[in-house]
Amino acid sequence: MAEIMCAFGGFLAFGKLLGDHRGLWIDVPKVLLLGCNIPPLLHPTARRLQLHDPCIVNRYLSILHDAMVEKNIYLAVEYEILDAEICTEMDLAEKKCRKLRMGAVKYFPTYK
Repeated sequence: MAEIMCAFGGFLAFGKLLGDHRGLWIDVPKVLLLGCNIPPLLHPTARRLQLHDPCIVNRYLSILHDAMVEKNIYLAVEYEILDAEICTEMDLAEKKCRKLRMGAVKYFPTYK
């Protein structure tokens, strides 16, 4: 049976928990629980684009433009805009063709 060694411990005061019992608390070091001392996590510093330097901004825009031209992104965007406009016009045309014109034909008693 394994034993847990605690560094600190104690009781809570009456009335801190529901009911008439006092709560127990213990402080167990991570080394005893996990078996090793885990080093703290080091978060990398964020890299930010320096917008106050015009040379860096122009270089960034040039690299971005070249990459977008190489992958034909500008043409794809134009095609997507055209496709959205064509779909909108197709929906409008379909809506006009499917509109029911009720009451345009007179009632004939022989047509039951």
